[in-house]
Amino acid sequence: MIPCYAPVIAPSEVFAAPLENITLGGARPATLCGYRFETPTPNVIALESLKFTESTIEIHVKALAPGEGIVTVTSQAVGGGTYTIPVSKIHVDSCVHSLKLPPSYGVASPALVHIEPEITGLFQRGYVWYVNGVAASTGPTFDFLPPGYGTFTITVHAESETCGSEDATTVVVVAAARNRAVRRR
Repeated sequence: MIPCYAPVIAPSEVFAAPLENITLGGARPATLCGYRFETPTPNVIALESLKFTESTIEIHVKALAPGEGIVTVTSQAVGGGTYTIPVSKIHVDSCVHSLKLPPSYGVASPALVHIEPEITGLFQRGYVWYVNGVAASTGPTFDFLPPGYGTFTITVHAESETCGSEDATTVVVVAAARNRAVRRR
């Protein structure tokens, strides 16, 4: 007798925008046991259709709303009973993204400036920081040490897996402290 096997579905993780159609697939296992696909997150994703051939499985999913969607398979366990396992996680992004920086930072001498944008949304592909158009760092925040006096344009570029990219720009002005002359009598 052939034992019970649940199908392996790929991709196991997907990033999608609302109303996007996603196709998952895998090899159809040679088994005498039945299995079914479901989602415990019907408010986030919908399983629209299943297609089976002799050797493959194709699952058509629609992303509905922002959140974490899960596709599960339930099959018979060896020795009786059933089991349910997640086979794919679908991250549905809201596509409401923004990056905001203050218009400027002012320092009296070259000193470390910590720059942290106000972030809305998910930027799964990360952040790249530029100083005067030259890539300088990566990550959600930037500690900038000006190389001297002057005005420096700082831009952060952030990318989402499914919803594009956003940029935000600020300037750091480093000016020498002014000395006030004292009049002597």
